[in-house]
Order: sequence, then C-alpha cells, then structure tokens
Amino acid sequence: VANQVPAQIFLLFGGGTLAVLFVPEIMRHARTSAQRSDEYGSFLLFASVAFGLLMTLLLVVFSPLIIKIMGGSSWSDAQSSLGLRFSLWCMPQITFAAMFSVAGQLMIARGRIVAIGWMPTVNSLVIIAACIPVIAVGTAQASSPGALAPWEVTLLGGSTLLGSALQSMLLIYFLHRGGFRLHVRFIVRGLGLRRAARAGLLTITAGALFQISNLTITALSTQAGSAAKSLGHDGRGFTALFYALALMSIAQAMAVMGLANVLLQRLSQHYAERGDFASSKDLDETITAVGSILIPVTALFICLGPLGTELIFTRGETSLASAQFIGIVLAVLSLGLIASAMHEVLIRTFYAANDARTPLRSAFVIVTLYISGSFAASFQLPPDRVLLGIAGAFSLAYLIDLPLKLHTLHKKLKFKLS
Repeated sequence: VANQVPAQIFLLFGGGTLAVLFVPEIMRHARTSAQRSDEYGSFLLFASVAFGLLMTLLLVVFSPLIIKIMGGSSWSDAQSSLGLRFSLWCMPQITFAAMFSVAGQLMIARGRIVAIGWMPTVNSLVIIAACIPVIAVGTAQASSPGALAPWEVTLLGGSTLLGSALQSMLLIYFLHRGGFRLHVRFIVRGLGLRRAARAGLLTITAGALFQISNLTITALSTQAGSAAKSLGHDGRGFTALFYALALMSIAQAMAVMGLANVLLQRLSQHYAERGDFASSKDLDETITAVGSILIPVTALFICLGPLGTELIFTRGETSLASAQFIGIVLAVLSLGLIASAMHEVLIRTFYAANDARTPLRSAFVIVTLYISGSFAASFQLPPDRVLLGIAGAFSLAYLIDLPLKLHTLHKKLKFKLS
C-alpha cells in the first residue's frame, strides 16, 4: 500500500497521461527546429522535477493521514506504523516518476522505444536484490507487521527508492545519447505551452478520475480483506487484487505498450502532416495486432487462472485457497482485458489528434461505472467475495465504454475498423 500511494497520487495529478499529451507538440517543434524541440523538452524536464519535489514534500507531511485512510479502522497500530515507515521511503519516488514519464515521451518522439521497454527491469532487479537478505534471514512474517527489523524496513524501502531513481537517471543518459541536449536557458514564448495547458487541464482531470477510482478501490479492498479475515477467510483483500491486476497488466503491457508508444509517435507525425489515410492504416494494424495477442491470453486467464496462480503463489504465508482465489479474481478481470488494452491504444489516437475531450469523457464513464459497481459489491456481497464484485465492475466498465470510443473515433476521425 505504501508503494502504491505515490504512484497513484502521481497519476492523480496527470502523471504519465499528461506526458503523452506532449508528444504531438514535440513532433511539431522537431519539424521546424531541433533546438526549439530540445528547449521544449528541457522545460518539461525542469517542470517535472519541480512538480515531483513539491508533491514529495506534501506527501511526506500528510503520510500519516494517507496511510490511516488507506488502512481504515481495520488496520492495527503495528500495521499503520509499518505502512508509515515504508511510505517515508516510497513517497520520494514521485519525483523520479515525473522525470521518467517526461524523458520517456522525449524518447518516443525520437523513435527510440526499446530503452523505455527494458528500463523498469533495472528497477525490479534492484528491489529483488534487496529482498534476498530479508528472505535469507527468514524472520519476516505476513501475520506479524512488527517482525520486520528496522534494517529490513530500510533495505526494502531504500531499494524501492533507489530502483526508481536509477531507472530515471539511466533513461536521461540514453536520452542524451539519442541526441537530446538539455538547455538550462530557453525562451518560453512560442513553445506552445498555452495550447498544451488547455488540453493538459482536461488530461489532468481524466487522470485524476482514474486515480480517485484506484485509491477508492485500494481502500475498499483493504477493508474487505480485513473483514473477511476476521470471518476466517485469508487472502481476500488488496493483496489478492494487486497480484491479479499485476498479472493482467504484464500481459497487457507486453501486447500494448510498445505498440501504443510507436503508434503515438507515428500518428502525431501523420496528423501534423494531415495524413488521415496513413493514420487509419496504422491504427487498424495496431488494433489487429493487440487483439491477436490478447484473445488467446484472455482465454488462458479465464480457463486456467486459478491453476496458474496456484503454481505461482502457493508458498510461504499464502495458502492454496488464497492462491486459487487470486486466479479467480484474475479470471473475472480478464473479461475486460481486451477492452482495457484497447483503451490504452485509442486514447493515444485522440491525443495525437489534439483531442483531449474524448479521453476525459471516456474516463468519466469508466470511473463512474467502476466506483459505483465496487461500492455496490462492498455493500451487497459477503466480505470474502467483495473482490470478485470489484473485478466484475472493472471489466464491465471497460466493456461498456469501448464501443463509445470506437463510435467517436469513426465520427471525428473517420476511422473504420476493418
């Protein structure tokens, strides 16, 4: 929970979604002047660092309140104390997340996608390396928050922050290798910031809606898990939902993120050159490729989800029943896997065409359905089944919104799915 909060707060204020908005502007400047393109990118990098430092300060100050809200009344004092200690290490990640997001979009605008794809691996390896001593000592217990020694908290929290910092600095290095030159002094006038700010306000609102839903679902699932545990059902809380979403996100990222980033760069260039036919062709090929990858993955998750999570998670403090439950949640989430993947593809199309209104409307529809369905599940279902209702609300929200986006795509951009 401590590690999720800064990521969700970062996205709450626009985060990665807002950075996507800048690629069309970067492409526009690149067509006229490489120096102005670098000046625009330099401004974005400095602004991202300033934003990150400000948010880090606010998050550190309000960490006790945030952790208390996330855990709810069901968390013990030991849980809240451990969550707070972890949060003080995790909160500064927001600065490096802002840097990574902007640097990633600058790389995309230059057509350098590969480095972005493997950079999170660096982050993961640092964290995995830090986990090894904790596992080797073997004193940590899931049922005892006080079992973690201070050095273990420092090692786990510090490695999380170090991994985030390392991946951001490495991406800045590769950005420099790719030809980007940081300008400490630049002329702000003429960079198109006013136009970007108008669209950015809508984008921030859309991102805020999604992260409000994520924070809400984190709180609801955490509280449902504590209530289910008091009734004798372990593994029915936020951790199960987190693992199921992580597995689904891995599949979605493998199928979508590289293609979506390439699509954003190509569409931004096509729309800048008024190449509508080429835009439709690239989008159609991307949708076909994503569907061909994710349709069999969806079938596997639905049919074999519980078996797969049983093989992955049944060890240590995770019982067989808890591991299988993760797979059931994954199966329900997978009903909306293709629709959520298409969402990531289609909103980049609208941003490339300088349309920030449609992603905002889409966010409102999805979030309204997701939150209302999750609250209904929390009130109507037994605590041990609340997560299934939340997963169902997730899938239903994206399935309902997908045809609305496709209709708008056809109406505004004359796109037809072949």
